[in-house]
Amino acid sequence: LSALVDAWITDRVHAFTGVRSLVIEQIAAMGMAVGAEVFETVFWSGRFAQAWDRCGIEYSWHRVKRHAVKMHLCGNTRAKDPNIRQALIDRYGGKDKAIGKKKNPGPLFGMSGDCWAALAVAVTWAETELGDLPAEPPKDARVREAVERTPTPPFREEEPC
Repeated sequence: LSALVDAWITDRVHAFTGVRSLVIEQIAAMGMAVGAEVFETVFWSGRFAQAWDRCGIEYSWHRVKRHAVKMHLCGNTRAKDPNIRQALIDRYGGKDKAIGKKKNPGPLFGMSGDCWAALAVAVTWAETELGDLPAEPPKDARVREAVERTPTPPFREEEPC
């Protein structure tokens, strides 16, 4: 399994020319009980960081806490997912320009669910560590094609004891 995950990540890195950093949302204690899903997330974030390290010294991984994302994008730690989504849409020119319509899609057209959280983490890290981002993400067809071609990472089914 380890070799499969490493190979999958290495293939993804090489598919995205110029990508040298992996940014992972850091799990933080919120003072509440957590379930198995949170522990699974912690496990896989560690595995992805480990596999990323094997890509070579020029590759780096970073963690960003949800608290930092909320403060950076919304200026308030009480922000919820809809507030973060709206902040990202505003950052890319408002709903008409950022999302657009099917006939005239914007750079965020088709985003849904956890993709918004992932974009929020990436934007927060990039703007705080690298400086300002361009107004629109690159519309590189090679990147879009690589994402569509790449299979999801392999997961092992739980075996009974």
